[in-house]
Amino acid sequence: MGPGSATEAREMIAGESTLTLVPTFVVVAVDATGMGIILPLLPFYSQRLGATPFLLGALISAYAVCQLVAGPVVGMLSDRYGRRKVLVVSQIGTFIGFILLALAGNLTLVFLARIIDGLTSGNISVAHAYAAEHSAPATRKQALGMTSGAIGTGLLLGPALSSFLVHYGQTAPVWAAAALSLISIVATIALLPPDHPASEPLYQHRVPEPTLTRSLLGMRYAWRLLGLLIVFFFVNSMFLSQIGLFLSARFSWDGHPFGARELG
Repeated sequence: MGPGSATEAREMIAGESTLTLVPTFVVVAVDATGMGIILPLLPFYSQRLGATPFLLGALISAYAVCQLVAGPVVGMLSDRYGRRKVLVVSQIGTFIGFILLALAGNLTLVFLARIIDGLTSGNISVAHAYAAEHSAPATRKQALGMTSGAIGTGLLLGPALSSFLVHYGQTAPVWAAAALSLISIVATIALLPPDHPASEPLYQHRVPEPTLTRSLLGMRYAWRLLGLLIVFFFVNSMFLSQIGLFLSARFSWDGHPFGARELG
């Protein structure tokens, strides 16, 4: 095979790899849209049920703590049983959490809904892993970029949908998020081909085991990056947890308090 033929073959593989990522993009975008619908609504939805600013912060923290505890377990299970199977289970947990949130008549059920969603969350990270393993090495960065773009698309559309749907009732956006979650489950089953955890992931190449020194050096830089990310998300979470209540207390919009529609 000449240089021209090799280049054409690589381009063909890259094109096929990109096409296989389209279903992943759809699944992640739908999931992220459901998440985005809840974000501007949750402060006011919880406040209507009697939540104080402290309880609202605790509600968001409970979801994050459950993510922290369940994240490694979800990753381990996806390695053992396959990305798609764990992705479906994770999406089912999110769907149950949304249904419970829509039916919640008190804060206890709201906390339970977010705890269930947090414990089973991992659909985005598992989808990232699925995209990376089902792409050629030359297109792996593009694959991760597409899934990140899908998250951005969902978080752009979700709040806009929430601000529109809240006209039809406080629970209308939550039911819409549940419907999108159900669509995501169906799309995952119908569009994503099953993976085979027993064999090596697609396009994976064996690499030499790193030495202990290299591992320690890698950990040192990883911990620095982790520290920066912790600071960033700490500040970001403080802002997101209270911005709705702050705006509602300080501002009005067309004669009525700043609410979920304006925040969306």
